[in-house]
Amino acid sequence: MNVIANNISIQEFENWLYESEFLNDNLKQNSFIFNIVNINYKDKKWKNTLKASLIEKCEEEYIKTLSISDTCLQILNSKNFYEIRELVSKNKVKFDMHEDHQILYKFYDLEISFYQSEYTHIDKNELIKETKFYANQVIENLKFCNSISEHKLFLCSNLKPYLYPQKTLKQKIFAFLKKI
Repeated sequence: MNVIANNISIQEFENWLYESEFLNDNLKQNSFIFNIVNINYKDKKWKNTLKASLIEKCEEEYIKTLSISDTCLQILNSKNFYEIRELVSKNKVKFDMHEDHQILYKFYDLEISFYQSEYTHIDKNELIKETKFYANQVIENLKFCNSISEHKLFLCSNLKPYLYPQKTLKQKIFAFLKKI
């Protein structure tokens, strides 16, 4: 559902929804379509209402990708370290060690790094950049998923690795002297 992933605007979605001949022809016969058309898309909670309707009809992996996408959008719009840490944790809630969902493994690793950063020398700004790098990849890759099976494949795919910037010798010496 492109509107939930913010790939299209609410206005574009509503235009498509109300102009669709298939939906109009099946509106009275199909309660699912009726519920989708009846959502007030001007209400602040429209996305939750739409997701609730979709949960009844769609496979779990599809709903999971929509939820991950939504969380990734929130990560991209966040600037606060602790807010991003909570959002990463939110993605991990959907994580099941028995499933082979590489995307969720990556967020699980990021969550560990966020908590380790409190006790180690992990650069918090670099961790934010890495998290936003992966969140952006998720959003961009999901734009190309056109079916539920593509969403399932995406959950199992690997993300491109984040490349930490290399420190110059001068930066390393300065960092060492700073610790002394």
